[in-house]
Amino acid sequence: MKNDKDVFIEVWSGSGFVSSLKATDKITKVYNDTVFGGFSWSNDETKITFVGEVPEIAAYKNPFEEVKKEEKKEEESKADKPEEHWQEDKFLYTNDFGEALAGKKNPAIFVFNLVDSSLERLQGIPNGVYPQRPIFDEHNNGLLFSGVSLPFKKLGLIYCLNRPT
Repeated sequence: MKNDKDVFIEVWSGSGFVSSLKATDKITKVYNDTVFGGFSWSNDETKITFVGEVPEIAAYKNPFEEVKKEEKKEEESKADKPEEHWQEDKFLYTNDFGEALAGKKNPAIFVFNLVDSSLERLQGIPNGVYPQRPIFDEHNNGLLFSGVSLPFKKLGLIYCLNRPT
């Protein structure tokens, strides 16, 4: 299947091309606005951090095939199962931020390593906390960022700054 909206990360310097990566499987768009911030370089200029959109779940599972597989697994082992939903996660409604941030739903922090051309998503951010403006610390050992806590409604991030952060 051809994707017309592939995301590529390219880095150029004054002397020419530095690094490139096709990142469509990890990110769907890069946020560069006043709310979520832009790009930040590490002090040694080997990494870049930014906020981007995590892709929605795209895989469709046939529920009838899953039932057959589950019956076979139940016969093999009686291990505890994680919580299951009757509806596929792909079809659950996710609210966007609205206003001038329409279409932005699930921001995450990403780090692009120029040395090995890899892209990693920062793990450990709790649900309901939306990261903003990440920067590297002075020794390039970690990231600093602010996170807005919005457990229910995501509206008003541009014009109402009175939010728990």
